[in-house]
Amino acid sequence: MRINMQFRPCIDIHNGKVKQIVGGSLSDEEDYARENYVSDMQAADYAALYRKKGLRGGHIILLNSKDSKFYEADLEQARGALSEWPEALQIGGGVTAENARQFIEMGASHVIVTSYVFSDGLIRYNRLQKLADAVGKEHLVLDVSCRKREEQYFIVTDRWQKFTKQPLEKELFRKLSRYCDEFLVHAVNVEGTGMGVDEELLTLLADETEVPITYAGGIGSMADIEKIKQIKKIFNRTYDTGLQHGTVTVSWEGEHYEVTTYRIEGKYDDCRHPNNVTFTKSLKEDLQRRDFTINAIAYHPQEGIKDYFSGQKHIEQKIIKGVGNAAERFQEDALRMLRALRFSAQIGFDIEQKTYEALQQQKGLIKKISVERIHDELEKMLLSEHIEKINLLWQSGLLNEISPMLSEKME
Repeated sequence: MRINMQFRPCIDIHNGKVKQIVGGSLSDEEDYARENYVSDMQAADYAALYRKKGLRGGHIILLNSKDSKFYEADLEQARGALSEWPEALQIGGGVTAENARQFIEMGASHVIVTSYVFSDGLIRYNRLQKLADAVGKEHLVLDVSCRKREEQYFIVTDRWQKFTKQPLEKELFRKLSRYCDEFLVHAVNVEGTGMGVDEELLTLLADETEVPITYAGGIGSMADIEKIKQIKKIFNRTYDTGLQHGTVTVSWEGEHYEVTTYRIEGKYDDCRHPNNVTFTKSLKEDLQRRDFTINAIAYHPQEGIKDYFSGQKHIEQKIIKGVGNAAERFQEDALRMLRALRFSAQIGFDIEQKTYEALQQQKGLIKKISVERIHDELEKMLLSEHIEKINLLWQSGLLNEISPMLSEKME
């Protein structure tokens, strides 16, 4: 089975403007959102463009709450877009059984619903049935956008601000597919970053249901998608799980394998994600962007092991050393500092002196990393075999940056 891919545009409307925002930053307080781009064009202008290009099924998303002073301005923008291309665009944001028909009559092909159905952390099947009765299953899209917590994806509501108690799982898709025409899944952790898709999530979605699933989050370049097609031609069964990164997942004899092109990463403005990714034919260029030398070793079936940065030597010496300039590696991705400590606790290796000094110098950057990512690393560290190495977390000063109160108690 090969996944059928179609491109669908989105018109996000916030504070009466068409915007591109960072998904996890949205907040009702003072109608705040971290903005990547604010357009001078109207929603109707984008609808006209999509009509010209034949891009049906695009989403209009009202990002302000119905209580916001900007909601009416959002709604006016949406009316303009739906008038420009009736019965071709979907709309979401504050949809309930009471107002769903109104959006269909405004010209929407579908209404997109999440918070009304997933209320107080639970699925309200009675509300779901009311929606289906109000507009018909053929006009209903269920938004099951999610965020990762404790190694599992949970549906989030209220413009992605609240976690529900409902994990994203196969059985859920089967149950909900009786009520809707499509699913929409925003990968909130990567939404608006332009950094590539959430590979783990997309792999989970690949075989879920016969009902179409629209995935949103992270893809930033159609040129990258074309590049990946070169890899897909080699295999009979592939999933597009990391197009922005040059990655596809290959299904082979019942197992899944990631196949990735060599790539070079650009600047890291947020200390976590590169601003851009470009492809290269050089294995060495690809490996020199890795975090530690022990993770920068490759193998070629004819040419054997490729080790440009002495990773094998460092394995023998049982040390963790940054590739090249360790301070630069930590500036690129501040989570690497925690990874160094976690690897030390897992495999019992010491952190090379210059790498450790760089970690101490750059420790303040850890504040730019999300709580979820830090939690995952700390959890793995606490479950590690060489638990005595966890003292490095405190000794390095990194714990004080994460939790000053806990660090003070350690003293």
